[in-house]
Amino acid sequence: MLNGIDISAWQRGIDTAAVPSDFVIIKATQGLDYINDDCDRAYQQAKAAGKKLGVYHFADGNSSGVAEADYFVDNIQGYIGEAILILDWETDAVNCGPGYAKAFLDRVQARTGIKPMIYMSGSVVNEWDWSAVVAGDYGLWVAYYSADTCDGYWPDAPMYPIHYWSDAAMLQYTSGGRLAGWGDRLDLNVFYGDHAAWDAYAGGGTGVTPQPQPTPSGPRTAPWGVDTIQYWMNICNYNPGAPIDNLDGPETKLGVMNGQRAYGVPVDGFFGDKTQAPAEDQILAYEKRLAELGFYHGEFDSIPGPQLFQAVKDFQASRGLTVDGIVGEQTFSLLFC
Repeated sequence: MLNGIDISAWQRGIDTAAVPSDFVIIKATQGLDYINDDCDRAYQQAKAAGKKLGVYHFADGNSSGVAEADYFVDNIQGYIGEAILILDWETDAVNCGPGYAKAFLDRVQARTGIKPMIYMSGSVVNEWDWSAVVAGDYGLWVAYYSADTCDGYWPDAPMYPIHYWSDAAMLQYTSGGRLAGWGDRLDLNVFYGDHAAWDAYAGGGTGVTPQPQPTPSGPRTAPWGVDTIQYWMNICNYNPGAPIDNLDGPETKLGVMNGQRAYGVPVDGFFGDKTQAPAEDQILAYEKRLAELGFYHGEFDSIPGPQLFQAVKDFQASRGLTVDGIVGEQTFSLLFC
């Protein structure tokens, strides 16, 4: 287990190297218009002292999960791959529901290749349905205050009984901690893992094109024909603008390979079951979302074709976007906001 603190601008000037801790988690951003101007100073100080690191975004719920995730990622570029990335889910944002939070988590993963963690109180864990977030394999940092004040760390602090997650990755057990080197209250936490486990959460990645992240399974439909594959790779932005001519040439193979890289399946250019299964899930996500918004009127059959292609175009036209039928970054952001 590791013991550590989390801080924000309320602890401006704290010497993160001197205050005893195995890790330091620092507030980086909030909403779409706040950056903690003391974040980097505290971060670099703790990093130089060899401490484990985390950075978090405080959601305000006033825009969309995707927009807040983009704001967070855009402002933490120097920390990606060495700090745990965290969504702070409390106060007004809670009423936006788990879907907003999951959109944030999915977007951060899509852009960084790293699964972020989510922080919330034990009561929020148990009052909402977090099954989709758990299915996405996002770790939980839970707040349950067992003590109003605490002199030093208490790694054996009791855990709040939680639903959905089998266990939490980390517990915040007091906001009234007292540690040498800081004369005021601190949030104290215990991480239920070692240094290697922390590094695994921090992960690493270079970023990929944002797309829904499907869970691989067996395909639900018959093997797709070449024209269906070509609609898929255009709609899903794997080879946008490639011809839809039912000819299996190098452009089709390139689109298949790009999709395989995004899905994390073997990259061989062959559109088999391991590629079709996640592709179906991605197409189904688009069908359902466009139907919710009134643009898609076909069956939820997980098969891309001219009807779904046109639905994307109609959605783009309604939002003032380039009308090309391709779910690129801008279209994705507005579609799933």
